[in-house]
Order: sequence, then structure tokens, then C-alpha cells
Amino acid sequence: MPDADRNNPWQITPAHISWGDSGEPTSELFGDIYFSRGDGLAETQYVFLQQNRLEQRWRALDPHVSGVFTIGETGFGTGLNFFCAWELWRRVAPPSWRLLFISVERYPLARVNFQRAQQQWPQFSEMSAQVISSYPPLLPGFHHRRFSDRVELQLLFDDAATAFSQLHDSAAPELPNGFHIDAWFLDGFAPAKNPAMWSDELFLHIGRLSRRDSTFATFTVAGIVKRGMRQAGFVIEKITGFGAKRQMLRGDFDTLPPTAPTKLRAIEYSAYAPPAETQTRRVVIVGGGLAGAHTAHALATRGWPVTLLEQAATLAAGASGNPHGVLYTTLSPQAGLLNRFTLASYSHALDFYRTLPIDAENLGDFSGVLQLADSDTQWQQLRTAFSAQEDWVQFVDAEQASAIAQCAVPNAALWFSRAGWLAPAAICRYLAEHPLIEVKTHCTVQALTRESPYWQLETSSGALHADIVVIATANEATALLTSADLPLKPIRGQITELPASMLRTQPRCVICHEGYLVSAQTGITIGATFDQRDAYPQLRSDDHRANLRSLQRALPDLLMDSPDIIDCANLGGRVGQRCTTPDYLPLVGPVADDAAMRTRFGKLAKDANAALIEPGIYRENLYVNVGHGSRGLTSTPLCAELLAAQITGAARPLPRELIQALSPARFTLRNLVRNRGSEG
Repeated sequence: MPDADRNNPWQITPAHISWGDSGEPTSELFGDIYFSRGDGLAETQYVFLQQNRLEQRWRALDPHVSGVFTIGETGFGTGLNFFCAWELWRRVAPPSWRLLFISVERYPLARVNFQRAQQQWPQFSEMSAQVISSYPPLLPGFHHRRFSDRVELQLLFDDAATAFSQLHDSAAPELPNGFHIDAWFLDGFAPAKNPAMWSDELFLHIGRLSRRDSTFATFTVAGIVKRGMRQAGFVIEKITGFGAKRQMLRGDFDTLPPTAPTKLRAIEYSAYAPPAETQTRRVVIVGGGLAGAHTAHALATRGWPVTLLEQAATLAAGASGNPHGVLYTTLSPQAGLLNRFTLASYSHALDFYRTLPIDAENLGDFSGVLQLADSDTQWQQLRTAFSAQEDWVQFVDAEQASAIAQCAVPNAALWFSRAGWLAPAAICRYLAEHPLIEVKTHCTVQALTRESPYWQLETSSGALHADIVVIATANEATALLTSADLPLKPIRGQITELPASMLRTQPRCVICHEGYLVSAQTGITIGATFDQRDAYPQLRSDDHRANLRSLQRALPDLLMDSPDIIDCANLGGRVGQRCTTPDYLPLVGPVADDAAMRTRFGKLAKDANAALIEPGIYRENLYVNVGHGSRGLTSTPLCAELLAAQITGAARPLPRELIQALSPARFTLRNLVRNRGSEG
């Protein structure tokens, strides 16, 4: 956790900036400038772009294939290096290629300071406006953003060595990585001023993330950097520096020194599986709800053709078919794996959906979300934990909440001003309109078998074959993956549709409590019930009444009549079966070969901490994306990005420990441990 209050894992220390007479920023912590006072733009172009030979390399990219060129940077700062690389990329790179810029920053600039810094370079105003509008909250972790010109930015708010270590598929150095860095920008403050960043561990991870064609460039010639980059496997060269700096370093990767096998617990390997071959291959996705549509879109935007199968007449006919879905997150003062994932997925989803034509396509409304606090104690705890995050969540008292909602709100609340509601079915249809996505409805998959080198799918519309298959059919996934250990559980949910005449006034935003209320031009919905082991498919009056009572407890003055006297038999609504898991984290990633995994890791049944040196065993080119519960609208965009990255061998949008927490193999390993009576 980067320089955070250990009692508050959500706090991250922002950069403390002083501004010179000409508007240039200086770090008060390190007493160093962010860019050259003489000509920071020219310095970036000389040191990082020219010495990594980017123009020559990008002009040489094959325009007849699709691919990704990845830059890794230490020290995002004001983003100057990123904007310079972006500008060059848009001028010389072929349109079939994408640029991924991965940058770490331990002390990120607050949004207001980042925006102020951009005033130095008006020539980048169009690009910087895109970054400012999607600038991530100052939360530790990974923040993945996609922009125009086929450019993606992945900001890692953490210590450099820690962040880059989480980009590996496994903590074991001897296992190959699914992707690599093509060019390194070793920036940041000078080793003399910030020695903690330039550590042996950082150089180790630079070497592990490099390949034969990787290069690096840096402004410094400090001995620690020369030694570290040689140890990382680079052949280094000292050349003339920029301006007053006499010398700088550049180099090309040769080979990483061999390392001894690392012994780790099996869970360290649970998410690792070799990616598909790098050439574009045909993918079939089974299931046309939010998980399937988002996964299809994520792959298609990377140039991969996708066939999306849906057994119903339309997409999102199952649990994804409610008229309104709320884009929100549940905050917690603790930073456990579930809370870290839900907050990361919320931040990603909020940015993703805002890139869509929400108003033009009637996809939803970002009218804001009020989340009522359960108690004053909970409200104070959350306010303490997230007090530095008021650019994306505000803490309001009952009077302020009432003014926002324009109805009587009796309790304090959390106000998410940039959130709102979306129409899940419309979202799915919009995502599936990509030219590389073929949609087949009325298509039920009856059997899935492997006949190398393809997967064979027997469907109600005939036989299909695919290079890669993704199962995104929620609770029905177990019917196709009979040999996989997927402990999915359905939870019945019923929503209620209300006529406007039943409310004294219509709230001007979404209101979440133990249920939720969406009041929109497209209708008013409340919900939802939460019933395990209940498969009844029809509407029930008692469940409508339960939703009304929940609303009355939260907003006692809103309903015109008591729920006990309302005729619920004539109310509309919808029933769906959520799909969730025992730990409430979705299952996203390669499908394990459970029998082979139990054999390979059988010693866990006797020793839960057994050291192992072999990776997991997975079904070739078979993936799953299920178990999103009631948070599918929020969690599926990030999970789709993760799955697309795993399939194509690209950089992951989440740290390794969260990828492992989502891995479908986690339950196989836990069950092995529990065979010896331990909870592991």
C-alpha cells in the first residue's frame, strides 16, 4: 500500500506541489522539478522517444496485422511523457495497432493540480481533456483507461516495484509472462532524491517484464541504475544527455539471468494459464447477458472476431433484463479482496459507461445515486475512511440528502454524483453492435466437447466449432461445465414497477437502501427481493409488498398509501435469478482441469502450506465469466477487460492477487485444503 495510513487503507498521499513563477510544478516532498524548466517537451522527445527509437519502430509495425505496443514508465507525474508518446503514435503508427502505456505513480497529482499542469502544453489540449475527464480517484491500485487513437493508459498508484510485481502472471520468476514491455521510460525523481524507488526489486521486475526487443532510456547515469539494468539483462550505453545534462543511459534487452525455481503456495499459480496464440482467433461466447456482451465487446475492440450465442429471442433475457440497473458500489472501511474488487470495478465501470452515448441511445441517466447509511456509526466510519475522496463520493446529512433527492430523506447518506442508472438490455444490444460481433439468438448450446484443435458446440441451430470458448451463462454454466468445480448459487430477485401516482413526489436521483428506487421517465422500479433456493418464476404479491415495505422503512413519507393496503396483485414487475458464489466474488478466467489439479496439488490435503513449483492445469482455450450476483452492471466491464487480456496475452487490468481471487480454480484448491479439516 503506497505510503498510506495503515489504519486507513483507502488513503493515498497525493503529491504536494509548489508552482513556479512560470507555472512549472515542483515536488515539495522530493525538492525536484517534474520536467525541465528549459524545455520539458524537447527533453521528453529526446530522452524517451528518440532513445527508445519509437518513431522507427512504430513505422515498421506490420499494418496487415493487429497488435499492441506497450510502454512501461516509472513516474507518471504530470503525464508529459504519455502525451508526447500519444502524439507520436497518432502520427506514425498503423491503425491496426494499439498503444498501451503503463505508468506507476506513488504520489499522484490531485485532479486539480493535474489539470493545472496541462496548461503548460496547449498543443496537447484535446488529449489532456480526455485524460482529465477520466482521471481516476486517488485510490491505491490499478486504473485502466481507454482513449481515442487506439491508446490505453494504465495507471498504477503504488510503489513502483510493488506495482510492477503485480503485472506478472505468477510470483514465480521461472514461469513465462503472458505479455511484455516493449519500451521502458525510466523517469521519476533522481536516485539521489528518491532512492527508495530505484531498488534492486524494481530492476528485477523490469527484467522479468522484458523480452529480446525491449529497450529502455533514462535521464540518469547513476551507478545504481547502471548496475540494476545490467542485472536486469540489458546491454547499456552511455550517450550525450539533454541540455545541461552531459550524459544519459539507454539500452537493449539481452537476456534475464536464470533464477532458481520458486516454491509457493498453490494459490499463487491458480490464475496462471498460457494465453491463446497471439494471432487473432475465432471466439464463441455462450450467453448474451451483461457478462457475455461486455466480453464480446472487449475482444472485438482488440480486433478479434466473436460469435455471441443467446438461447432466448433477445440479448439480456435473463437476470440482465431488468428495465433499470443501478451503477453503484458498497463502501467498506476494510480493504479485503471483495471490497478492493468492488471499488476497482466501480471506478472502471463509471469511466467505461461514460464513454458510451448514454443520452443519444437511451442507455440510462447519470442523475446520481444516494446511498442511505444504515446508521450514524456506519456513516462516520465511512466518512473517516474516505474523507480524502470527495471528488467522487460526498457525505451528506439528512437535510442535504433531501435537497439532492427533492424528497424527504430521514438519514445521512453517501452521494455519488457521477453515478446513476442504466438500462442493462439496451447496454447489451449497444455493445453487440460492433462489426466484429455476430449475434445468434434462439441458439441453445446442448453440448460442448473438445476435438483438438477446436471446441465443438452442439446447438439448437446446428454444430459450431471455435478456437476459444467463453461461458457466460450465469447459473446455467454448470450444465456445460459438468467437470468443473464451480460452486454457483442462484438467488431469486423480484422487482416491482410502480405508477407515479403511488408516490407523493418523484425523487430526482437513484436512492439505495436495503433495496433501491429508480424514478425515471421510462418508469419507476423498486426492489429487489433476495431469496436463496427459490426457483419460483412468476410474480408474487407478497414480494411486491416486501419491496414496498422496504421502501417505506427507508423513505417513510414517500408512498401515498401504506404498503399493507396497496393492491399488489395488479402491480407489474420482473423475476430474475441472480448468480453468485460463496465468497461473492465472480468467477473469471481460464477453466481448471479439476481432476488434473487435484492430482498435481494433492499434497495440499495433508499440508495446506505445502510449497509447490508447478503451475496449474487448465482446459485449453476455455474460459468462464459468471457469478456477478446483483453487481453485474458494475463488475462486468472490468471482468471483460481482464478476460480479454488473458485470452490475448495483454497486460492485465488488475493486480495478480485480485486476479487470483477471481480465478475459477480457487475453489478446487480450497476444497483440497479443506479435505484435511482446515479452512486454509
